[in-house]
Amino acid sequence: MIWITRRPAVTDITKPQPRMPDPLAFVRQKLGFHPDPQQERIFDPTVRSGLLRCTRRFGKSTCVAALAVYKAVHEANRNVVILAPVKEQSSEFLRKTEQFLSRLGIRRKRDGIHKASLVLPNGSRIFTVAATEEAARSYDAHLVVIDEAARVDDSVIHAVAPSIATNGGSIWMMTTPKGRTGAFYREWTGPGDWFRLRVNADQVPRIPAAFLDDQRRSMGDRLFQQEYFTEFTSPDNAVFDEELIAASVNEGLHHPPVPGRRFSNYLIGVDFGKLRDHSAVVILERSQDQTGLSYTVRGLERFPLHTKFRDVRSRVREITEQYPYRGNCHLLLDGTGIGEPVDELFRSDTFACPIEKLVITSGENATSGHVPKKDLIANLQLMMEMGELHIPRDLPGTAWLLEEFRAMRAQPTSTGETRYEAPQGEHDDLVMALSFAAWKSRPRVPTVGERSQRLI
Repeated sequence: MIWITRRPAVTDITKPQPRMPDPLAFVRQKLGFHPDPQQERIFDPTVRSGLLRCTRRFGKSTCVAALAVYKAVHEANRNVVILAPVKEQSSEFLRKTEQFLSRLGIRRKRDGIHKASLVLPNGSRIFTVAATEEAARSYDAHLVVIDEAARVDDSVIHAVAPSIATNGGSIWMMTTPKGRTGAFYREWTGPGDWFRLRVNADQVPRIPAAFLDDQRRSMGDRLFQQEYFTEFTSPDNAVFDEELIAASVNEGLHHPPVPGRRFSNYLIGVDFGKLRDHSAVVILERSQDQTGLSYTVRGLERFPLHTKFRDVRSRVREITEQYPYRGNCHLLLDGTGIGEPVDELFRSDTFACPIEKLVITSGENATSGHVPKKDLIANLQLMMEMGELHIPRDLPGTAWLLEEFRAMRAQPTSTGETRYEAPQGEHDDLVMALSFAAWKSRPRVPTVGERSQRLI
């Protein structure tokens, strides 16, 4: 219902509203926003939650801001929660919703809790929260908007998702890609029931071809493909080559060990979690037949955060007691930092296989029980290059291992060295557990000359 004063018309949404209009008609007629054909798909009334994998300057934020206003205006006492990697992005999204509300003549105020917030007369709220796990909890949200979702930590997305669990709410994640890791990538490539929209720059008439040519020249092809053609590209400092990762994944390898092989034994690597890391266990089968040596991942386990070390010990002991590992395995423990007392915890128990501790160092050369991280990583790279590492696609945990491979980065330090690690919010626990097992199977990394000879 519209009531008239001496000022521009103001929409009184405190009174019962008529049946909700078509979203597309609303944004055109009431908000004065005219989406292009690609954008129109976002306003399909049958869509509940969506993933927008779209080029820069497509208008992702404007479209979802209009959708947020539509929901807040037509449904009383609704909460629209906005998250983004930095405050400026979420504030800009809120500014767009405020502009649309101004066009409707709807009065709004702050909610007295969130500095960046809008409260409508019908009790609905639109507000921003910090992109941290702590801040994203404890909300009853009816619409969650995650801007630049590929750059938001997984822990934040996982923390906010339950906010719609009991009210039939929806989540919209929109972004340009950032590598083949993270919650957005997993959801885009997974089986979830999402509306998915991918739009590249050459599908947006508003972006001139000459501008794209200039951007390609100045940015380089990899970054250009990511930002304007929405490719899930590997960054320049990725440790593991994407083609080698893909070549290491095999179909139909997840089966019980085959008896009668000339040589087969098992290396079990254990990486211990810290405050924000998981403890992880990887079982690597080393086998030999007429074609030579091969290494197949037979087990992957990543424990929940904060799992007690004694519980990890109990699970590892259980594994070593099983066929075919009992009496035919070697246990490699992370002896770095917190791993030292945990190593003693393991040795105080009885295992059906010998235990060896590996300490990760930053040095140049491996010594007994001490291995530079660069050598552990180089050993895995070599196994991939030689086609010796096999990872069954249908093995539980494979998706996590592949994501960790893709997350690993080579970061130069101020001292001229290189640090190998996953970015903040990502993990490398399974990769490191695998590297321990692989190191025992191949305890010396070939020199550059030896590697070149073998790869010919």
